[in-house]
Amino acid sequence: MNKYHENARDKGFHDNDIMGADGLPTPIQRIAYCGLILSESPEIEQELWAAARDTYRGTNGLQTYAWSVLDTGKPIGFLAEFADVWIRCADVLGACHEPLEGGV
Repeated sequence: MNKYHENARDKGFHDNDIMGADGLPTPIQRIAYCGLILSESPEIEQELWAAARDTYRGTNGLQTYAWSVLDTGKPIGFLAEFADVWIRCADVLGACHEPLEGGV
């Protein structure tokens, strides 16, 4: 168990997970986890394309797209999207009872 998985579990993100008799996610559930991780990839790509487009046009700097924070406190940019991938991966490791060593 790790803090990323505990946080997701406490927020109810694992309420409908399909677990085996051993308490670990079933193979089909693990595939669903992979789908969630892969769903973050287009968001990274979208942020990188926006950065490249606006940097080329000279309308915005790359720094804005790398990491910014909205007034609501939500981080945005391609580094925030990479962080989302990391958080999902760490959550899956926790769900599978795998250790998370060297965590950020």
